[in-house]
Amino acid sequence: MKVTIITPTYNSEKFIANAINSVMNQSYINWEYLIIDDCSNDKTVLLVSEFVKKDNRIKLIQQSVNQGAAVARNEGIKRADGKYIAFLDSDDYWHVDKLKIQIEAMENENLNFTFTDYYIKYENKNDALRFNSPLKNVYYKDIIKFNYIACSTVMFNQEALGKSYMPNIRNRQDWGLWINLVQKNKRAVNINKYLMYYTIRKDSISSNKFKMIKYHWYIYKSYLKFNYVKALNYLIRNIIFHMKNKRR
Repeated sequence: MKVTIITPTYNSEKFIANAINSVMNQSYINWEYLIIDDCSNDKTVLLVSEFVKKDNRIKLIQQSVNQGAAVARNEGIKRADGKYIAFLDSDDYWHVDKLKIQIEAMENENLNFTFTDYYIKYENKNDALRFNSPLKNVYYKDIIKFNYIACSTVMFNQEALGKSYMPNIRNRQDWGLWINLVQKNKRAVNINKYLMYYTIRKDSISSNKFKMIKYHWYIYKSYLKFNYVKALNYLIRNIIFHMKNKRR
């Protein structure tokens, strides 16, 4: 079973080699790797090009205009021809058996949408924290309350679920896709193993709490089309849940 791995990049020269090496070192070898560069102005393209020369399973796609991670990931989804689609952000990296463990579970248990637990690493710090999902099965009622699913842990069966795309926003676009996939598949299933290292960068959009609230509001009000009262209610509950989860 072939899996298509999708990575959007933008000025990722400090991290991209780690991500690519973690794919090349996978024990599961039937993959294609689509790296979509969103008009980087550092050495990202040069670094990726060197990996392309080494392995013909790696393909570099260069966007002509900077449009954000959602557009880049959607371009990858459009071009993907694997049975499965997996995502890996440019500043994250995988356990060597990530693909093997996840695909075996999906094949053996007939699962179409899965995610995993992961480690959290802060930029310039060596220690890592473990994050495990409190839910084994994430249903629609769960995913609209809180995004339990980290992008770089996801794998879904596009043959079964079809091609689904992310809303065109600068952040939380992955959450929009998970909501869509859960609606199609009824649930997302957690493969309860720590198979990804998630990097929190000092300059990341997700580190800005006020911007995050704005994108959460967009998901509730514009994407899900909740009325004002319902959207506000879910937003407040999401913030409270996030604060409790951060303490955990």
